[in-house]
Amino acid sequence: MWAALLRMESWTCPLCRARVLGKFAVNAHLRNIWKSADDVTRCDNMIQPQPQPCVPLIPTCVPLIPPADGAAAVVTQAIPARTSLANLARRQRNDAQTWRQMRQAYTITQLPGRVHDDGIRDLIRVQDAWDAYRANVRELASPQFWNFFLPLHTLSTTAIDLALGNAKKVFLQRNTAEWGTFFSSRRKLFDKIKTVRDFWEECMHTYIVDLSQFDLASGTKCLTFKFIDPLWGWLVAARRQHPLDMHWKSAMSGMNPSYGGGVQYGKCFHHACRSVPPGTYVMAVSLHWDGTSTHRGLASTPICVGVSNCNNSDTSTQFCVGYMPKVPDDSPEYRAQPLSTRVKFYIRQQCIGAILRVFESVAEKGITCRLRNQLGLQVQRVLVPRLFAMNLDQPEAQLFFGMLNRCSCSKCIRRKGYSAFRSSRPQSQAPILRLYHIAQNGGRNATKAQEKLRRWGFHPDRVCCLLTECDKFFVKLPGVHEVFPCVDYRDRLHGLIIFIHRSITNTLDGLSKQTLGGPTRRILDRRLKYICGGSFLRDPVTQRAFRSQQSIFSEVGMTATDRKCAIFHLAHVLGPGAELLHQNIRTPMLTCIAHAQLLLIAASGARMYTKQELEVIFDRGYKVVFGSLQAIRDFDYNVRVEHHTRYPDTTSAPLPHKRPSRFNNAL
Repeated sequence: MWAALLRMESWTCPLCRARVLGKFAVNAHLRNIWKSADDVTRCDNMIQPQPQPCVPLIPTCVPLIPPADGAAAVVTQAIPARTSLANLARRQRNDAQTWRQMRQAYTITQLPGRVHDDGIRDLIRVQDAWDAYRANVRELASPQFWNFFLPLHTLSTTAIDLALGNAKKVFLQRNTAEWGTFFSSRRKLFDKIKTVRDFWEECMHTYIVDLSQFDLASGTKCLTFKFIDPLWGWLVAARRQHPLDMHWKSAMSGMNPSYGGGVQYGKCFHHACRSVPPGTYVMAVSLHWDGTSTHRGLASTPICVGVSNCNNSDTSTQFCVGYMPKVPDDSPEYRAQPLSTRVKFYIRQQCIGAILRVFESVAEKGITCRLRNQLGLQVQRVLVPRLFAMNLDQPEAQLFFGMLNRCSCSKCIRRKGYSAFRSSRPQSQAPILRLYHIAQNGGRNATKAQEKLRRWGFHPDRVCCLLTECDKFFVKLPGVHEVFPCVDYRDRLHGLIIFIHRSITNTLDGLSKQTLGGPTRRILDRRLKYICGGSFLRDPVTQRAFRSQQSIFSEVGMTATDRKCAIFHLAHVLGPGAELLHQNIRTPMLTCIAHAQLLLIAASGARMYTKQELEVIFDRGYKVVFGSLQAIRDFDYNVRVEHHTRYPDTTSAPLPHKRPSRFNNAL
């Protein structure tokens, strides 16, 4: 059992390791796996008459000079775990100004002339048409009007009309040139703009989604999906960025490279730069969508194209190219039927496939465009698109990628059986495509192919369009045959922040009153309110007080930022010695919080770590976090058993962790 557990480092997906450890940490005694057999501090060592509870100790891994064969050599030194954690957590953040100065070392120059090639799409003509359209719209009104209107254009129509009308009456005189070029309402401005030659026909696409194969109650046979050219949307978002924030060359080098310093230090960007033709640059693309709704009952699913050549991920890097269409059938009876999920999956595959085909058509030769270089000059260049990420939440990712359930993974194959601690082998694209082909064409092996697809985590009736519409648009790492190359990664929000915070909160809330009594809980909650009140801690970036939270034992109404801050606040709430907790759970709880904070710091993308350091932080850090939580639950269970033994008439026996009948079915 323990040998299989130690082989979990061979799993490809760290989130699968974290989910399995979090699910089965109650039964798994993880606190001794990092200690030698002759260590007197082991909990199961009989040399000690009364062993004290302890948690895993992580040694510090120091990389040595690689040997002649190129393999990395690692030596383990007996440095205290506290020292190694402090060095990793307090690593200096990347300074934006420093990186900008480094990017000034190279300058993208003008192309020798206008590129004329049958395979290269010319978007300079579209940019010229856009500049002309903007100039024509600007001439419709006076400069005073645009200075007054543009800061207000995001407000409601009523507020805009009231402000424009009163400003025109108070500050302008009739029968003047400014009076006719200062519109008093938003409707009059838009009516005037309609007289200008329309630009959007230059970059609009229309795709008809055929629904004739589905027998819908509404009788819908097709849907019209209109979307803006994603190549043009990427250019609009790229022109908003500072020229020194855009990365066009890879900074990854050396025998022991560092990661986490930005997109320019990743393997994906490095191999993408090597895959494009000489003299061209990578157009790093991200594509994502998510459903949203308002309090008025309006629901929509915007589809956004993002710029991945920069490290910031704010709204300026995103461009909405369209909205996901849906059928008019929206009754509760329709949503309860399996047909609704089939139709939803089919519409998504058709719409996203239409967008991907636009990128795939220019994935070999690229496009020509104008962008500012490091000196701020508009220069012509050739960009070749590459798909870097599809950031989807768990429900959307499960549906779009055709996964069987929420525990399925496109990175590693789950083993079928009772034990969840067996090592897994990575998924490969070629066998998945072959199984889908056999399952869809029928024959005597179709049933076996469907069963194997389910066992590997894929839905046999849902083929993702990435397997059929894309090939040149992917970034394929050498020697790695992923099903969805460099794309399918679960989001940090659900896969790390919410998961870690929920595990800690559920552990604290599930402690018995003998381990953590009611008065102690109220004291801890009062400390939390004091810390969030503004007199103790403030956000280091905005210098604002954190949003006030009610309790450390509940996650109701908390956003992702609240959960992340709560993990860092919890150390201040408990104190440096956690004196309010029972003495046997102080060390495990503080150890868990310290490693959870290190996981969030390393996943923020603001610090650089080597591969060996990332293995210490993530591969072993997950085991430390859930091993500490298991030690706390194990102690609390023993306290409950002892209390029931003393008072059998007034308390009920604690329920042990129920073993699932089958591992796959239990999840």
